Amino acid sequence: MKKLIYFFLIVLSPHSWGQENYLDSIDRIIHSLSGEQKIDAVINIPFDKLNSNIKASILLANETLKEAKAINDVERTAETERILSIIYYYDGDYDASTKSALSAIKNFESIKNYSKAGDLYAILGYQMKRRNITKAFNYMKTGIDYLEKDKNLPSLSAAYNNIGVLYEMSNDYDSALIFYNKGLEIVESLNDSIGLPYSYNNLSALYLLKNDFKKSEEYLDKSFEIRNRRNDLNGMAENYQFYGDLYAKQNKTDLALSNYQKAFEIGEKIEYPYICQRTQEELSKLYEKKGNFEAALYAQKKATYFKEQILNEQTNKTIAQLEIEFDTEKKEKELIQKDLNFQQAEQEVERKSFRLLILAIITVLIILIAAIIYRQQKYKNNELIEKNKLQKLIADEKLKNELNEERLRISRDLHDNIGSQLTFITSSVENIKYLNKDAKVTPRLSQISDFTKSTINQLRDTIWAMNKSAISMDDLHKRILNFVNQAQDFAPSIQFDFEVPPNNQDYLLNAEQGITVFRIIQEAVNNSIKYANASQIKTTLKTCENEICIQIKDNGIGFDSKNVLLGNGMNNMNERAQEIEANLLIHSELNKGTLVEIKLKINS
Repeated sequence: MKKLIYFFLIVLSPHSWGQENYLDSIDRIIHSLSGEQKIDAVINIPFDKLNSNIKASILLANETLKEAKAINDVERTAETERILSIIYYYDGDYDASTKSALSAIKNFESIKNYSKAGDLYAILGYQMKRRNITKAFNYMKTGIDYLEKDKNLPSLSAAYNNIGVLYEMSNDYDSALIFYNKGLEIVESLNDSIGLPYSYNNLSALYLLKNDFKKSEEYLDKSFEIRNRRNDLNGMAENYQFYGDLYAKQNKTDLALSNYQKAFEIGEKIEYPYICQRTQEELSKLYEKKGNFEAALYAQKKATYFKEQILNEQTNKTIAQLEIEFDTEKKEKELIQKDLNFQQAEQEVERKSFRLLILAIITVLIILIAAIIYRQQKYKNNELIEKNKLQKLIADEKLKNELNEERLRISRDLHDNIGSQLTFITSSVENIKYLNKDAKVTPRLSQISDFTKSTINQLRDTIWAMNKSAISMDDLHKRILNFVNQAQDFAPSIQFDFEVPPNNQDYLLNAEQGITVFRIIQEAVNNSIKYANASQIKTTLKTCENEICIQIKDNGIGFDSKNVLLGNGMNNMNERAQEIEANLLIHSELNKGTLVEIKLKINS
């Protein structure tokens, strides 16, 4: 019979069938089998295949459970309940999961199969980790005692890994590492392709807590390789989530966003609500960090939706009731086996148990009501915070538009009024020069004309900057090139070079940054022309990561920067750089020229 079961499982392996139709295919085939063969076929389905389609697996397992109970087979009943317990847990139905697990443990103990009972104790302890850590440790240690005595290596490996998680949650990382490595040694000796990814992921998460990102990623890569090869959708969703955690902790926001999104897409496809809730919560945090508040709010709403799917108000009450019934039943059997004369004492125990049950139900109801009120208030507060953030963004954008309009109005006034007046002054001075041939007056008039033309050029530069809400690298390139050409005309004996690498990033500067950088370049070039006695002046405009770097270098006489007091021009350059939070470096040596370097950080 076992050979027949293994034959069907081999035929239906991932090499022969796609992930999506595996359960449908075996469901059609098992209808042709006898009752026991049908039950054994379902029990031997690999867990990752059951977990790839939770809803279909629940239906199939419940049908199998009815078959096992119908033939009064305790062992097969317990095996099917064990499978149901795990499937219900991954579906988020924790009360049904606990009920199935406790019933399976009772059946395994009744037939003295302590290995399977120990396995389920360990699983139940792991499932209780977020609800009651003390009970979780008790269940886990009971299960490990059973498994170590029976030397059940596959189940013992899982139990070692799971108790490692409990120690990790309790911040006892050394104990966690010991049990994780114990579990890894077993699955490596068994070459267990299902258990290996879980061991690798546990070690990865532990090293992530220790901020050892390299080791964390190495173990995560090993796990993902195996799960991807097996097409284990549930495992791949978990791994993508773990990659998101790893990159988020390293502030690699874009990589974290990408991996959380992949985890959510798979989780939604296989109806894994915990993964969906967890990834949406992390996406919300990252979007908020990036300033994308609308996306953050949308992700938070989706996380709340999945959280409400998981929440079952009756979970704690049902768990308490089932555990009391389970413990009471065991006590009753022990009292009956010892002496039937203890009937009166047994009735007293039942009355006390009933009072405790009522008290427990009242306590759980109070806690649940308080939790619901708290959750609703927290949700309202979060909505209000997000609303205020959006209103602030809208107000900031409105103010920015108003400032842009005011800047454009001022620039038009400068151009139409002051610009035209300066042009009139220039024209008038030129006419006076033409009419007045006085050798003493003419040079003075030329100075006035040149000064007025320089003022017009500076006014044009200012208007150019004010007319733009943002100045691109191309705009700055053209403006500097125009200035360099004018300088070449003014000083033809000097060779002017302007270099712009072709792979520059297209960063944007605001108007203040653009005009200030341009003024510093003007001042540096003019100083070289006036004082350096240079034959070559080279200007370079390049970009690095989130940074603009500009260099003005000449081959002039230079100066001793340590012993020479800086003049007004140099001081003006320093003050301008400080206004836009740029770094200005002036390096010069006698007879070796001068280098002026401007570095400006850009928020891309």
